Amino acid sequence: MNGVGEWLGVLIAIVSSCLGGTAAAVTRYLVGNADPLTLAILRWGIGFLCVLPIALILRVRWPGRGDWLPVAGLGICFFGLFFILYNIAIGYTTAARASLALSTLPLQTMAVGAVLCMAFYNVWSRPFIQRSSALGFLAVGMGSGAAVLVTAGLVTGRIAVLASFGAPQWIAGIYLGVGGGALAFILWVMALQRASPTRVANTMTVNPIAAALLASQLVDEPITLNLVIGLAAVFAGIWIATTEPKSRPKAAPKST
Repeated sequence: MNGVGEWLGVLIAIVSSCLGGTAAAVTRYLVGNADPLTLAILRWGIGFLCVLPIALILRVRWPGRGDWLPVAGLGICFFGLFFILYNIAIGYTTAARASLALSTLPLQTMAVGAVLCMAFYNVWSRPFIQRSSALGFLAVGMGSGAAVLVTAGLVTGRIAVLASFGAPQWIAGIYLGVGGGALAFILWVMALQRASPTRVANTMTVNPIAAALLASQLVDEPITLNLVIGLAAVFAGIWIATTEPKSRPKAAPKST
């Protein structure tokens, strides 16, 4: 993989992470009006309705028949389980702190032993993307996750909460689905197609910055000194863990 393509992937991932951070702030804004399951349905239901037509119009290459089950499993694990847990977490803390926790993802992705849905998704998704296409992979995975979420919402009756939304909540919800759902993850899988999973995951450190800035406007969350120190510590830890040491020049052979 050439260096230009690698760094293009990193830049794409930075934009995706900024969108993800703003989505965290919007989720924090909506969390008082809807439960974690309903918010996940809103984000990935709208997201899938955006991704699917684009994939069909572009006639993307879909995952092969043998890959559909694992791709669907990754989608359910990530778009379903991960984001329900993430939405629950945002209900107990600030958007910036929840996003700061995600910034440890590069270390978990490097280890792959971490039992976290997004770390597995980052590492295991790449071979499926290479065998099909970024958009085809995303559409199948997001569609599988959205289908499970909508089914759960109908069975539990949680989806009825959307009927109580006013105009501000729907504007926020549409942004959550289009910006934080479809666009953010179209860019994310495009980045994974071009750069290594660890480098892509490194861009998650941008996430809490975007979350803190928008949340300070939407829900008056303060940007505290503790948050700044924590963010600096995460930056430093990831930089130390992922910086490649310079190779020492080989010593010239001694003449005999």
